[in-house]
Amino acid sequence: MADTKFIMFFRSEINQSLLIDTNERIGIQKIIPDLKLSNIEGVNYFGEWEKIFEEVMRLWQVDIDKGFPFFKMESTILDKLACFFDLTAKFFLFNGSAVDNDYLKNVDDFFKEHNIQRGQKSSTELFHKAFKI
Repeated sequence: MADTKFIMFFRSEINQSLLIDTNERIGIQKIIPDLKLSNIEGVNYFGEWEKIFEEVMRLWQVDIDKGFPFFKMESTILDKLACFFDLTAKFFLFNGSAVDNDYLKNVDDFFKEHNIQRGQKSSTELFHKAFKI
């Protein structure tokens, strides 16, 4: 069995905004009638997001009182976050609102660092890395 790998995730304003804004946008996707995102290749898209978001928010609070600028999470969680950030950004890419433009900039900033650390991947590769390992 492979050893669990961990990464350090910064408690930055950008990361916090990215998590909250993604959660809000996935909530919007969830209420759109006939949107076929609920099951992607056997993965419950909305259910998986809820689990990941809840876990990251829980981890965010661990030791926050010590003032650490980061917290430790499994690299598999980061892979799932990257997949959700990518898919959500693609969905809202052509909306044209200033709010969405700010969100897309935060996603771009996330992926600049993510690609350096984890390698650049297509949307399909991100999905398979996150859910089909």
